[in-house]
Amino acid sequence: MVGTAFIQRAKWSRRLCGGSTRASGVIVAPAKVAIETIFLGEQLQGAQDKARHASALWEALGGTIQVPTKTNMLWFDLSASGLTDEDFYPRCSEFGIKVGEPLPGRVVFHHQITEDAFARLSDRFRAVFKERNLRRG
Repeated sequence: MVGTAFIQRAKWSRRLCGGSTRASGVIVAPAKVAIETIFLGEQLQGAQDKARHASALWEALGGTIQVPTKTNMLWFDLSASGLTDEDFYPRCSEFGIKVGEPLPGRVVFHHQITEDAFARLSDRFRAVFKERNLRRG
């Protein structure tokens, strides 16, 4: 015989996982659209391509990345690139871009990032390494 504590725990677990949700289509519909259009479509691939392109640019300019870029995330290593947080983060807002929030050293490329935003990020990469080279030289 199953105890009442077990039954109560099972009911709690079912509700935790949405088992008693009415009109679950409100939850399922956006998930279905995301899977069909983003993950199975070409939009996620575009974000991953931008991340790989940004990674290649960062390295071509003299930067170092923490891990190879295989997804839509770029993990750069500022200190190994000869930069400090103060060299990079404060001036990013001047270029209209957000990086390192909430994790420093990370840039996540969303499928809706425009070519203009990507160009601004590339310009920031170029500017930070130009400033670094001027300080060294």
